[in-house]
Amino acid sequence: MKHPLSIAVLAALALAGVTTAVAASADTPATSSTTLTFKQTSVKNADTGHKGPSIGDMQVIRGSVFKTDGKTRVGSYEGTCSMIAPDGSTTCTFIIGRPEGQLVISAAYGKGYNEGSTAHEAIVGGTGAYSNARGEVLDHETGRKTATATIELAN
Repeated sequence: MKHPLSIAVLAALALAGVTTAVAASADTPATSSTTLTFKQTSVKNADTGHKGPSIGDMQVIRGSVFKTDGKTRVGSYEGTCSMIAPDGSTTCTFIIGRPEGQLVISAAYGKGYNEGSTAHEAIVGGTGAYSNARGEVLDHETGRKTATATIELAN
């Protein structure tokens, strides 16, 4: 199962403010694309069912979002993941915070969901400058607590 750290990194990309326009066909809306680095700073597990991993267990994750240089901080993220199946599958929701607003990301991980090296997460909304946000985040874990992500916002 892919680690949920990636979701937060992806969302942070959209909030970094460094965007590149991507051309689109007449049938496909134009998008803006940004790549950021995400660093997990805290993770807490709540064992809510049987001792050990079981359906209903939760994980709370927090971290910081940086430009790709890994030094310039552009925001923070936090989220929760819930185990939904005995095989360890989880659903996660993350919020990326920036002074101009928040971005909300949602995804599933496990058998049939984001099993490869790239996780695809949905941008489901936001606040402030991101109040009409929609699109997709593509993230790649680069370490146990780090990831890079590209966020593609539909214009």
